[in-house]
Amino acid sequence: ADVVSKNGNLLLNVPLRADGSLPEEAGTVLDELGAWLQVNRQAIFGTRPWKLAGEGPTETIGGDLGENKTLPYTAEDIRYTRKIWLDDGEERETVFTNILGWPGANEEVVLGALAAGTEAARPIGTVRLLGHDGALRVVRDRNGLHIQLPAEPPSPHAIVFRID
Repeated sequence: ADVVSKNGNLLLNVPLRADGSLPEEAGTVLDELGAWLQVNRQAIFGTRPWKLAGEGPTETIGGDLGENKTLPYTAEDIRYTRKIWLDDGEERETVFTNILGWPGANEEVVLGALAAGTEAARPIGTVRLLGHDGALRVVRDRNGLHIQLPAEPPSPHAIVFRID
C-alpha cells in the first residue's frame, strides 16, 4: 500500500531452494499477501496515487534495502490511492485509505486529509471497510473524516476504507 500510494512498483524477491521448492516461511508470507489481496485488491490493482500519498508518523527510508531501515508502520500511518471511473459518462473518483495497522476494537480513525474545508476535501457518498459487512459510524468535521471501527479487524494486516 505504501509503494502503490507513491506510484511505485513492488518487486517481490522470493527465495527458492536448490530443488526449486519454496521455503515454508516464504510460502507463509505469500499466502498472507494473497489473503490480504483477496479482500483489498480494489485498493491496489488499477489504482493511481491520490492528491496526497499519505499521513502519519513513520518515515519511509528509500534506497538499497531501505525497507530494513524503516520502522514498523503503525495504525497512525495512512496511505491513499484512488480509482477514476465513468458512471453514465460522468467521471467519478473512489479514494481508498490503507490504514497500516489495527488501531483497536471500536476505536476511531481520523483521516485528516479528508477534513471539511481542506483543499483535498471532496464530497463523500459512502464509506465502507473492505472485508466488513456492517455499517460504520462516519462523521466529517474540520479535523477530518472520523470513522468508528468495528470490534474485529477484517485482516490481521492493513485495513482499507473505500470512500465513494
